[in-house]
Amino acid sequence: MNKITTQIKLIGLSLSIIAIALVLLTLNLNQKSKNDSNVVNIAGKERMLTQKMAKELFLNINRQNKNFYDFEAARGEFLFNLANLTDGNKETHITPPPTQKIKEKLLAIKQQSTLFLALAQKVKHGENSEAIIAQMYASNNLLLSMIDETVKEYATEFEAKRERLEMLQYGGGGLIFIAVLMSMYLTRKIETKFDKFLSKTKEIGALRCDEGDMPLTVEADAGELDQAKNELKSFMCKVEKVVSKAQKALDESQNAIAELELSAKVMENRLNNEELDEKIKKEMESYIDKSEDLTITSLEDIAGTKEVLQKFRETLNQISNKI
Repeated sequence: MNKITTQIKLIGLSLSIIAIALVLLTLNLNQKSKNDSNVVNIAGKERMLTQKMAKELFLNINRQNKNFYDFEAARGEFLFNLANLTDGNKETHITPPPTQKIKEKLLAIKQQSTLFLALAQKVKHGENSEAIIAQMYASNNLLLSMIDETVKEYATEFEAKRERLEMLQYGGGGLIFIAVLMSMYLTRKIETKFDKFLSKTKEIGALRCDEGDMPLTVEADAGELDQAKNELKSFMCKVEKVVSKAQKALDESQNAIAELELSAKVMENRLNNEELDEKIKKEMESYIDKSEDLTITSLEDIAGTKEVLQKFRETLNQISNKI
């Protein structure tokens, strides 16, 4: 029983640990999903900002009144986001690159953006030759292509990470299911042993120590443990009677020994006074000694029986008090 209950405790502890781990994993998965979505959105926004910078530059080439305010705003946001994607930013919940491959792509984007912005500065200062504009156009398209590849790489990595976390969830769920089945199996074993225990207590309660015993009445709505307790109490009452009888037999045996000793002394005195053959006298003394030994042995057996019954009664009392 102790082994089964220990297993139940271990399973309960395992269920608690797995359940807590799954809750924490789910919370972590949800938080990661939010952060990952934020990172993908910012990486995608970099593409939009790149297009906006190019648009503002081409618009200002043909304007009389140059206005690079929107270009500078897009440029500042682009560089800020790129720095956050490359190094991470706890305040904005942007994590560093999850893989070395993505980090290398971001560094390549940074290099390409430096080239593009250098050409943009030339356009801002009036260098509008066809060669510079062509270079700026090609640089912008290459930058857009590199950002697209990086966004796809982010999406692929985050999807793989999400699948890994989901597999952990499924694995944890499977462990919980196995633990539940084990607990059901062990609970059934406990029920079987408990039913066997109740059956044995009924058998004990049915034992009769003498013909005058009356069965102990049990209420119909009493619980199983109450029934077992009543059965044990019934048997304890019978044991109590046996102990009393053993005590009575012990007392009577002690009185018999006292009378036997007195009779033996009288017999010895008579034998000493009678003129009998020495052989007959020794034989008579031998009979007297044997009868005394048998009586003493019987007395010791009765005393031992009483002691055993008393210990048995104490054990039953302890069992009854714990039910």
